[in-house]
Amino acid sequence: MSLMWVAVASLTGLEALLLFLVTLPLPRSLTSRFVPLVLAALQPLLAVVPFCLFFLLDVYWKYEFRMDCRGGACTSADRDRYQKSVIKSQRNFILGAFGIYLYWVLYRFCMLSIKVNRLEALIPADKARRVAPKDATKEASKEQ
Repeated sequence: MSLMWVAVASLTGLEALLLFLVTLPLPRSLTSRFVPLVLAALQPLLAVVPFCLFFLLDVYWKYEFRMDCRGGACTSADRDRYQKSVIKSQRNFILGAFGIYLYWVLYRFCMLSIKVNRLEALIPADKARRVAPKDATKEASKEQ
């Protein structure tokens, strides 16, 4: 479980770093090259989602089957061990939720950036298309 925690923490940190780098106000030439690289890196980073879901399920499981200490059936060591386990699972919940959220934000930002680049590439062609019919009508009116 601790190895999974280290893996998810490092992948979530990598996602946060990539999101920071992608959202920096860089020149268009760098951004247009960097965003596809990040989008390609997101495919292997998808592996963080099952781990995060497992952490979320672990928190749910510990909440549903928590220890019931009525009637003095639990010792103080049992309660301490259970409280430590609950705190770790809450930490894992925050890490899991943050990992899934960062992955989603990074993916949506990259897709939005790619759409903006495609639309910006269409602007000169659209301007040329709009200017051409006006010039043709001016030439036709001059000929008459």
